[in-house]
Amino acid sequence: MEEALTEKSITVSPTSAKLEQDAVDVLKHEHTPPSEEMKSLDISKGDSKLEKDDGKDDTGENIDNNSVLECKCQGDKIGDGIGHGDLSKMDGSRDMESKNQGGKLNDDIQQFDLGQGKNLESKPEEGTELTMGDNLAKEESDPVFDGIEIPGMEANRSTSFRSLGADSESEGSVWPEKAMALRKFVKEKGVVAVTSFIRALSGKRDEFGPFPADEDKEALDSARDKEATETSQKPLDRSAWNPLKYIMSYRDVDADNKTEQGVGVIEEPSEPIVMKGRIILYTRLGCQNCKEVRLFLYNKRLRYVEINIDVYPSRKLELEKFTGSCAVPKVFFNEIVIGGLSELKGLDESGKLEEKIDYLITEAPAFEAPLPPLSGEDDVSSSGSIDELALIVRKMQESIVVKDRFYKMRRFSNCFLGSEAIDFLSEDQYLEREEAIEFGRKLASKLFFRHVLDENLFEDGNHLYCFLDDDPIVSSQCYNIPRGIIEAKPKPIIEIASRLRFLSYAIFEAYTSEDGKHVDYRTIHGSEEFARYLRIIQELQRIEFQDISREEKLAFFINLYNMMAIHAILILGHPGGALERRRLFGDFKYVIGGCTYSLSAIHNGILRANQRPPYNLMKPFSANDKRSKAALPYPEPLIHFALVSGTRSGPALRCYSPANIDEELMDSARNFLRGGGFTIDLDAKVAYVSAILKWYSVDFGKNEVEVLKHASNYLEPANSEALLELLASGQLKIFKRECEHMQKKEHARLIRLGIGDTTQPIPDIITSAMAEHAYALSTIQGYKGYGAEQGNMDLRKAIAETFYKDMGVKGHEIFVSDGAQSDISRLQMLLGSHVTVAIQDPSFPQLEQLVDFARVNGSIIVYDSAYAAYVTDESPRSIFEIPGAKEVAIEISSFSKFAGFTGVRLGWSVVPEELLYSNGFPVIKDYNRIICTCFNGASNVAQAGGLACLSEDGYKAVKNVVNYYKENAKILVEAFASLGLKVYGGKNAPYIWVHFPGLSSWDVFNEILEKTDIVTVPGRGFGPGGEGYIRYE
Repeated sequence: MEEALTEKSITVSPTSAKLEQDAVDVLKHEHTPPSEEMKSLDISKGDSKLEKDDGKDDTGENIDNNSVLECKCQGDKIGDGIGHGDLSKMDGSRDMESKNQGGKLNDDIQQFDLGQGKNLESKPEEGTELTMGDNLAKEESDPVFDGIEIPGMEANRSTSFRSLGADSESEGSVWPEKAMALRKFVKEKGVVAVTSFIRALSGKRDEFGPFPADEDKEALDSARDKEATETSQKPLDRSAWNPLKYIMSYRDVDADNKTEQGVGVIEEPSEPIVMKGRIILYTRLGCQNCKEVRLFLYNKRLRYVEINIDVYPSRKLELEKFTGSCAVPKVFFNEIVIGGLSELKGLDESGKLEEKIDYLITEAPAFEAPLPPLSGEDDVSSSGSIDELALIVRKMQESIVVKDRFYKMRRFSNCFLGSEAIDFLSEDQYLEREEAIEFGRKLASKLFFRHVLDENLFEDGNHLYCFLDDDPIVSSQCYNIPRGIIEAKPKPIIEIASRLRFLSYAIFEAYTSEDGKHVDYRTIHGSEEFARYLRIIQELQRIEFQDISREEKLAFFINLYNMMAIHAILILGHPGGALERRRLFGDFKYVIGGCTYSLSAIHNGILRANQRPPYNLMKPFSANDKRSKAALPYPEPLIHFALVSGTRSGPALRCYSPANIDEELMDSARNFLRGGGFTIDLDAKVAYVSAILKWYSVDFGKNEVEVLKHASNYLEPANSEALLELLASGQLKIFKRECEHMQKKEHARLIRLGIGDTTQPIPDIITSAMAEHAYALSTIQGYKGYGAEQGNMDLRKAIAETFYKDMGVKGHEIFVSDGAQSDISRLQMLLGSHVTVAIQDPSFPQLEQLVDFARVNGSIIVYDSAYAAYVTDESPRSIFEIPGAKEVAIEISSFSKFAGFTGVRLGWSVVPEELLYSNGFPVIKDYNRIICTCFNGASNVAQAGGLACLSEDGYKAVKNVVNYYKENAKILVEAFASLGLKVYGGKNAPYIWVHFPGLSSWDVFNEILEKTDIVTVPGRGFGPGGEGYIRYE
């Protein structure tokens, strides 16, 4: 065979794509280093869970210690920003009825925040850069990690993660208590060890050093452990081309500048007064005097119990009985009526207040003194009719066998057989079997149980079903189902949403600062209002909410998200790193309407219309996920200014109502952006923006200019007008924070227009297909090992149908590879080292002449069609459009240039059956042998992306990207033509050639680089024919 090969010469006809291989690399934008700054996620500056002993937050940034004060007194936390003590809130006379009931934190912890008045202003918004163009999608070190549930988990969540060889009936409930405790201890300490190791690797030694022996830290750990135990029953540029080149974002305010910025030094108040007596404060919603009384008592170091007569309406009669009026605020010292704000100030000015305080110190409250709110008092969550179906299901759970079972080669936890359920229903309800099946379907439709794979609603036979509260994810990660399915009939979602909205308003008013930026977590934790919230969320287990209006859905899920975030921080503590953030946003869940929702699922799945979270490949809900039906029809960008996830620089807490949701969201956007989220330095022409506008830029506009224009709608009119003028004139400098120091350096910032790398992101439809395929590899059904070396036959057929239709190319003649460059190497191996190779100058020949030449001279043409998708005129896209080419040509191509797969690596070669050696042996057989011997096949994930590219919607998407690059080329052609230069190309490829007659291409290259900081490609690099030309991409 080698003799046959040496008789032939090989003519290679590369396009400009091949000729560029030895030239200078190019990028449209120079990527700057990813941000190394990690924001902490914190609603309250003063939550003890968030503090570090070294005065730094989890990213090493300085914490404003002037606004976070620790008080080492015994027992409580004075109110954050509103002078609100928690002695009364932690009164032992009350019991909480849900997971957090009785969850009184360790009395050794005392921490509070001040967030009201001149001295209590929050820091300026800690914004980050709005990265332009492609960089928006490539910053991977940003501080947000939206933990995301893996699509399909809802459909497969009943799968047991235990060993297949374990005996389900012999383990679990019969484990000794000590063994279970040891197992839990090892698991929790393992997480700490892994986190410590990762942080050590990252070099962040200051963040995670030896554990301090500080008693406050120990108390905090003790309190958190205690809380988790009591509240859970589960295991736990200089360029003229683009003036909008950078964006500068807020840097943290240096401690030395705090005073200049109005953040005064706040002295730590003394310990609360220890007393035998009790202070009762009667308030109501929206009362300004009530806020002032709270602050007065706080400043006097007096702890109190608050009774809001709007929340506890039955207490109006009590107040009227004691005082003869329902006017608030009213303060009681034991059984003695003190009065309101004016009376308190009068006593203080006269000096008699000290006598009253002495009385409280020594005297316990009398029998007739007002009592703190009782558990369940005036709470309609505790009322309602019993659901008879729930009683039947409870009895059914006790009667049929629930255990781990095998089904379709998989093991599922805590499930039962459909036939056994029918047997029970027939006997218990005196039903015929067909009637029992219909009754079972009724129970399933009411969300009491579901098929483990969602294959049907309910059927007789060996189908496996799982009770809602027996679902592994529900039982281990959901915090609104502490004692199983509630037995009350589900109430309408509108009613529950109304009660949730009212209660959230009361909690935010009583336990957050006036600006909504600081939260008194400790006092919330011990309050009866929070206990009531825990009872309300249990009612969400089996509600129906898919058909409610957009306004109702928006208000409900925003309010629920904000309360759920507080709940999550109370249970899990404040996240200290990526692992903790993932757990907070992805693993803390509620059961809502029979499905589980994490904070990320609510945010990105429902409120953002099932959009991918920042820096995640997959959407929250897959196509067959029942939860996708609950998603809003389109993203709501303003929700980002309403959701509070524990960030100190995030939006303020407030309640939202369906009737005014749009106005309230716009008001929140104005308050956030005008309050530091977006500022402009008109002298320096610099914009400082919040990280929210970067992370979720896709929700605000298609590019950076649209994002800024969107934000301008909510700025002060003068600032908005100035911003729009700067955008229109191209004078606005947009700086990246992490590269700000580079602006002071003398070296230039380069614009690369050399070798063509793609810069636009791969369309979502393609990356989603790859992500789903990658995830399928983690399942038994979806896992695949080695594939065919020649490539997935479906992809090969799709390539033939898309690119070679009516050319006679068959699927088996196409060999899928890891890129055209690799195929060139394999062709060299195939043809050997004794062939003559002809490489022509950079110009396209007449292909008909080339084919005729090869047929006459017995040559093989290797034709590169990487830019076929860019051809828009009558020029051939494939050499096989030329008659007779299949007898003399091999075509190589790639997904890189038209689909952006430069980093994914996927290409193909076409070796026709008609191509024969001089001895008549088919070349395809030899090439097949080379492929099978030296190559194990292209990545299955990349091939899944290739298939998606060739789908109808996928091909439309990649054509849009191709048109984008062609438009760029058109702009360059017009620019150089306007200068009187001769320009070639830019029509059927994203490259242009500019002629500089009489000049050396290298001299022109150097002059352009020195004067304009633009990198190009000298034509001489392509051979003598390129001399005097410069190529731009």
